[in-house]
Amino acid sequence: MKLFLDTEFTDFVQCDLISIGIVSEDGTHVFYAERDDYERSWENRFVRDEVVKHLGQQPDAVCSKEELEQRLRRWFGGLPRYVQCACDSSHDRNLLFDALDKKLPPNLDPQMIDLAPLIDSTVYHRAVCE
Repeated sequence: MKLFLDTEFTDFVQCDLISIGIVSEDGTHVFYAERDDYERSWENRFVRDEVVKHLGQQPDAVCSKEELEQRLRRWFGGLPRYVQCACDSSHDRNLLFDALDKKLPPNLDPQMIDLAPLIDSTVYHRAVCE
């Protein structure tokens, strides 16, 4: 099963995970969480202006870094025996691996599908908008 992964994080240089969203290709498996303990002083202007205002809309999604790891492990544990994530940035992959303390669930393929080459295509843009 393919999973689509996206994250929000503080900055490309001082990078700390803010939120993570994962959805299966058929839309039946969805994971979303926001950290309440990320390093706010590292937020860049884009994050302050465009990301922060959307946080907190799902109170049950808010958790600490430690709780995020537990939630992710439970979620992956309920998925089929083989899943592979697709994302358009190596930052997304790295932040997922960090959130799992670099100990991947047995059903998660460590090889991610790189969507970056598709970013400028019309088909990809339409899919993202949907």
